[in-house]
Amino acid sequence: MENVSPVPSQDADILVSDQNNIVAALESMEARGDCSSLVEDRKTLMIALSNLHTRRNALAPVSRLSAELLSEVFLILTAYSCVSANHPGYITPAEARLSIETVCRHWRLVAFGCARLWSNIDFGFDPTSRVRESLERSHGTLLTVQANVSMHESVGENVLLVLPDHLFRTQCLDLGLTGNYYERLRSGLVAPAPKLEVLRLHCSNDTISLASDAFAAHIPCLRQLELVNCSIPKCSVMLRMQLTYLSVSDIPPELAFSVMEWLEVLAALPELQVLTIVSAFASTSQSVEKHLPSIHLPDLIAISLGGHMWNCTELLVQLTFPPTPCIEIDCVSLAMEQPMELTCLSILLETLGKLLKALPAGERLRALGVRWLSNTELVLQGSSDAEANLSPDTDSSPEFQLSFVPRSYVFPLLSAVLSAFPTSGISKLDISPPPCECDLPSPAHLLHMDDWPRLFRFFPAVTHLYRIRYDLVLCLLNLIEEDPTIFPALSTLGLVNTSFETPGVFDTLIRMLRSRQRPITKISLTFCTNVAARLSALRKTGVAIEWDGKARFERHSDEETRLRRIRFGYAIWV
Repeated sequence: MENVSPVPSQDADILVSDQNNIVAALESMEARGDCSSLVEDRKTLMIALSNLHTRRNALAPVSRLSAELLSEVFLILTAYSCVSANHPGYITPAEARLSIETVCRHWRLVAFGCARLWSNIDFGFDPTSRVRESLERSHGTLLTVQANVSMHESVGENVLLVLPDHLFRTQCLDLGLTGNYYERLRSGLVAPAPKLEVLRLHCSNDTISLASDAFAAHIPCLRQLELVNCSIPKCSVMLRMQLTYLSVSDIPPELAFSVMEWLEVLAALPELQVLTIVSAFASTSQSVEKHLPSIHLPDLIAISLGGHMWNCTELLVQLTFPPTPCIEIDCVSLAMEQPMELTCLSILLETLGKLLKALPAGERLRALGVRWLSNTELVLQGSSDAEANLSPDTDSSPEFQLSFVPRSYVFPLLSAVLSAFPTSGISKLDISPPPCECDLPSPAHLLHMDDWPRLFRFFPAVTHLYRIRYDLVLCLLNLIEEDPTIFPALSTLGLVNTSFETPGVFDTLIRMLRSRQRPITKISLTFCTNVAARLSALRKTGVAIEWDGKARFERHSDEETRLRRIRFGYAIWV
């Protein structure tokens, strides 16, 4: 036997541990080598798979489009991010970018090479890094800068990236701001803007004043100028360009122009097509001046004036332009008990009447809405479209609008307006109550019931009469039944907020329908009550009934309806 010294147990454990570590290390190195090899194999396969996808995508019809055509498609897509959010095709700028930049490498490369695509910058929501990248990729293409600077501080920082360094290639500058933000941006508006065509500045609090040397007095392409709560010197070069659109509103009297100064400004704008001056007159005179110059605007197609009736009348009388239905006059006050106010009103209505009567046959007013926005505000709206919706719950804008705050004397005012205007061709008349559909008395009480027949006779061609409220229904039905000269061509009648349990309403309606020489073919009922039990009797007269409560009524059983009547004390819809 060999003579060997024994190994202590602790040393033996250490030796075994070292051997195990060596084996584990060797296995780990082998595993890493295998893993590295697998990673390399995976990369090779991914590249091969990507190449196969690229070759397959190249066979798709859209891939056969040239980069130029694909860029145009992208531009059309991004254009829908600039329309109103209510537009059916609207997409957010983020969605447009996601569709273009993340679909495939080919699309992304085409997008990166299209400078015009990067000129569509969302200054309101894009981070500053994105705005900076867009400005670099857009190169020298024209920019549209549209942002509400007062919304967030980052928006102002984004706009400052453009002003003044990129002002030379800005085509549209549309900013909503406050007085404080304007002071920060003022230094950025001193550079020339040789490409600027549209300038819109809307200040939400303090009135701001544009300097006469804004844009270094070099803004030769300006065509559209819109200022809200933002004054401008009369000597400004912006008012000496070939403007086609001018809108100025909400200027304090001490900073605004007088009528004479406005006429001097307009004399230098012979190509003007749209003019808006609202609450931007310096002072109120008490007479229509005769010595003011007459200004001819041969291309004017729309005009909107707002302020005291004297100022609106003075300016309108001195302007000559082609007949147009697109006229809006908003007179903030009218005291008809004063003779001079009546004189001014007469001049205004005579001028408007001549303009409306001179319209071509296809552009004359065919629909008229008479609205009381409150007990002290009267609005007349007109459209050349006989099917136009002139009710107060619609967002559509009428072509013609005339509004007054008459305080009282509603009938003389309405009578004077209708006497001056061509009303014989109006086929649709909408007598709208205030927007609230509560059972509050409408301002119809401002007219005596004896006055309505004289007003209704101004409309011999009306076929559609809408939104007659409960406080006028009985009077109207009696008039139509007793006097065949009132609405002789009427075929459609719309009633609002009328209870058929009101004494005399239903019986008078039936008698009127049966007595008509020319039958009424349709009745529209809106927010009317106690209708269900009388539907069959109405239909027996041969009239088509359009009732907004029909669907809701049919969803409830008779027992449910009875319980609702007991609970609420009345039936809302039936």
